Amino acid sequence: MKRQTLHLRLHAIRILLYNTSYTISRFIFCWDSVLVRYLRQLQQQETLKEYVPKIKWRSNPRVLDIGCADGSVSSILSTYIPQNYEMFLGCDINSNSVKFANARYGTERIKFIVLDIEEPIPENLRESFDHVFSFFALHWLTNPEKGYMNIYNLLKPGGEIFLILSAESPYYDIYHSLFRTKKWAPHMQAYDTFVSPYHDCKDPDKVIYESFKKIGFRNIDVQCKQKVFVHESTNFLKNSVASINLFETPKHMQDEFLKDFIDVARDMRLVEDDNSVKFSYNIITVHCMK
Repeated sequence: MKRQTLHLRLHAIRILLYNTSYTISRFIFCWDSVLVRYLRQLQQQETLKEYVPKIKWRSNPRVLDIGCADGSVSSILSTYIPQNYEMFLGCDINSNSVKFANARYGTERIKFIVLDIEEPIPENLRESFDHVFSFFALHWLTNPEKGYMNIYNLLKPGGEIFLILSAESPYYDIYHSLFRTKKWAPHMQAYDTFVSPYHDCKDPDKVIYESFKKIGFRNIDVQCKQKVFVHESTNFLKNSVASINLFETPKHMQDEFLKDFIDVARDMRLVEDDNSVKFSYNIITVHCMK
């Protein structure tokens, strides 16, 4: 496992917490929430700079971004690909996200559609794409192998994919602690669908490698990388949780939920005496061909 430490400050930001694919309409547009989005974009840009040179770009490529959310990262990604691309398509399960993305970033060649990667894919999209990307979205799948198979079927022969997935994270442990309480369990029924299937996995890179090999992908490169998050205030942590509001928490209890979230983080020693936050988490990168 490759260890990579990223120290963050307001003027030196380099990390992503989660994908917010399903909850764009719930964003809390305060400063820290905008900052969360900014961090997400910088994390993906950093990873793109590392992997884009390794991609064997085709002439006039057709590109797909799965889990595009509000389209901001798709817009950034479109600047990294050959500018003679034929089409750039972003897809997301959330119709509000797609509507926003088309209004904000849509062009003659950049489009966004509603698509559930776990459902049967439209016939007109089969073997349509030269390159498929997805950033912090596929760990939300309830049936990962079904999603991976659909990605395989979306690719043209010889096409490439590059994915980033969430693996082990203390966020999941904090949510699990809250889920086990009588107070919050009734409001966290979606907990099991939220946790990455690779969170408690001992060797997630090996598991993913075998899944992709079984499907038929080749030249498979899977890496599990450790990151370290550092911030001087718990406010950022609270706002990152508030901005994605995954559970059915009543409005009048949301502040209390955030307080309990931070209390659990303190118990796990993720919050220092000076109120700063520091923890490590893992991401998985996947690069392979059809």
